[in-house]
Amino acid sequence: MAVRITNHLDDGVVARRLTPINWVVCASPAYLARHGVPKHPRDLADHECCHYASLIRQDRWSFIIDEEEYSVPVHARLKVNNSEIIASHALAGRAIAMLPTYLVGDHLRSGELRPLLTEYEPTVNSALYAIYSPTRYLMAKVRCFIDVLSASFADPPYWEAVVSEGI
Repeated sequence: MAVRITNHLDDGVVARRLTPINWVVCASPAYLARHGVPKHPRDLADHECCHYASLIRQDRWSFIIDEEEYSVPVHARLKVNNSEIIASHALAGRAIAMLPTYLVGDHLRSGELRPLLTEYEPTVNSALYAIYSPTRYLMAKVRCFIDVLSASFADPPYWEAVVSEGI
């Protein structure tokens, strides 16, 4: 059994969704003081951004606007597959980042990072899953562990910050 954050489940596995992984566009107050606050996703083209190389294709961020997907080009000098590096880059005032709320919820609550474009939902969809191989009989201790994990998370998850612009 494994616990995994993903937006795509592999064929041949059985999964139980534990909780959603929500994403937020955010930046430090220092970055926003120097570069201004984007009011619409299209404004991101005028900002330095950083993101996951494996999740973001062709340097475009996508949002849901009026029930339609809206894709905008972003300028990203930093493209990595490590969320802590992206978060530290944003915290240092170097860029706007799109990050999962489990990682930056405390920073949003403390004011170290400010949520941006909160009326637009990022299309990066992922969730936390308990994943196991399909078998005829799931061992009782594995089923019990999955039940405990499922009871430990809620929707929305406990790490969700109250996301409001407040700027």
